[in-house]
Amino acid sequence: MRKSDMLVVGLALIEGLALAQNPPAVPAAKLTDKNLCTVTGQVLRSGTNLPLKKAYIHMRSREEGDRSIGYGAQTDDSGHFSISKIQPGRYSLFVDRVGYVRQSYGQTASARQGAILALAAGESAHDLVFRMVPWSVIAGRITNEDGEPISYADVTAMRSSVENGKRTLESVGWAQTNDLGEYRIWGLAKGLYYIRAESKKRFVNAYVGRISSPSSPAEAPTGYAPIYYPGTPDLGHAATVELRAGQEMPSENFILIPTRASRVSGHVYNTIQAGKSVFASVQLSRLDDSGIQDSSQQTAVDSSNGVYAFDNVVPGSYEVTAWTEIEGKGHTAHRRIEVGETNIEDANLTIARGADVRGRVTLEGQAESTLSGAIIFLEPEERLGFASPSGDIKPDGTFAISDVSEGTYHVWLTQLGRTTYLKSVRLAGQEVLESGLVISAVGARGTLQIVLSTAGAVVEGTVADADGLPLAGATAVLVPEGARRKIYRFYESETTDQNGRFVFHNVRPGDYKLFSWKDVEPGEWEEAEFLKPVEEKGVKITAEENGHRSVDLKVIPGTAAAGDSP
Repeated sequence: MRKSDMLVVGLALIEGLALAQNPPAVPAAKLTDKNLCTVTGQVLRSGTNLPLKKAYIHMRSREEGDRSIGYGAQTDDSGHFSISKIQPGRYSLFVDRVGYVRQSYGQTASARQGAILALAAGESAHDLVFRMVPWSVIAGRITNEDGEPISYADVTAMRSSVENGKRTLESVGWAQTNDLGEYRIWGLAKGLYYIRAESKKRFVNAYVGRISSPSSPAEAPTGYAPIYYPGTPDLGHAATVELRAGQEMPSENFILIPTRASRVSGHVYNTIQAGKSVFASVQLSRLDDSGIQDSSQQTAVDSSNGVYAFDNVVPGSYEVTAWTEIEGKGHTAHRRIEVGETNIEDANLTIARGADVRGRVTLEGQAESTLSGAIIFLEPEERLGFASPSGDIKPDGTFAISDVSEGTYHVWLTQLGRTTYLKSVRLAGQEVLESGLVISAVGARGTLQIVLSTAGAVVEGTVADADGLPLAGATAVLVPEGARRKIYRFYESETTDQNGRFVFHNVRPGDYKLFSWKDVEPGEWEEAEFLKPVEEKGVKITAEENGHRSVDLKVIPGTAAAGDSP
């Protein structure tokens, strides 16, 4: 066990902390007051000794199978908090307070994320100090080509991220302009941001009634295409805005230029309840050239005739999605359309009953637990922002998931034991674990056979800095080798605890490389260009069934710019 008199939390010191390197799990049935832990501390405003009252402290378990375990507290007038009767284990710990950026345990001025707090049985962490930084703000004004203010314009702050190997933009803040064309996006952390401004008719009447088209091209309406800072409609030519901690940037102004706009309309048909009206919502999402959802607007279907309509739609690629609830179950339908300079009146959608997927889950090896409580999910390859179809697994291993729409899905399960991993997914004798489960209009042909194995490997180790000292809050990443390098669901990442330690459970047997960084954006390692210059710095390992590997890593200096163009 490594003892420290002081450990860094945020920009502060934590005194008197003595924790085990890898706290052993204690069965809940054997927990006593002597085994339980306590965490105490204080929340202050960064750069001062002023206490912050009514700050919320959250603890969430990072243990496999125990992710639902959590604890919380609120600071008093002196900024102090105390959480007692905590089960031993590894936890994420963070603080929220209105007007301040979320602060994680172990987060420093140079790191975007914090460390894991590891608590061994009966041990406690006292006098933790969090110094919270006021959030940053981007503000400005939106006008038209004549310098007149545009009210109800949407302005979005976005950060670059990587998901499934592709660089995308993630919306992290939004505001709407007032009658003076002014906007203010608050609650932002320091970093690089893309800013997009657009004017659109956000609210279309639920009952659109009779649809008509302009009688001549001269009557065609105009709209405003989205503009990216510093004033380009092309995301590839957009620039980023760099925000410092606590900074207010007050003059990020945009001029929107009018362009030809069209109406998009159609019917939503209900084939589940023939002849009955459908109460549905429809979303129109703009896509950029790479298929990234760029912006969206929403309306309701006229239940008397099943018609919906969107006005003021500028040219571009879009996805139209309808969703509704019928007989207590959610249903969706979607399609892609290209909008030009003429109205589209036949963007029809059909709500249909999905297929039933049935199967059985078997458990190989020395069962460390039963299937009780396990849930199976079908994650769509094309994510539409809706919940994945799911079903409970019965004690005998059987399951049934109803109303699964057409598409390709990847199977995953929750509430598994520490060494249990998904070994095989077969349909009609064909392995679909890596390629995905294809659901056609006629459903899945046969019974889905899923095999779990309790022979997963454990990979653990430490991350050290350039001086060889343990590094808290570093990111360790397990990247599969060979053909599985492109299967991003097989990647694993973990944050080191206060002793620089990390641990991966449920590791699928195979060849991997281990990498570690101190300051890296989530998912960056899924991008091939990001890994290429540091490939030789990865440590090769082979995870074997029931294996246990321990690896000491040196942190890789530097990272890709957070604002690289997507």
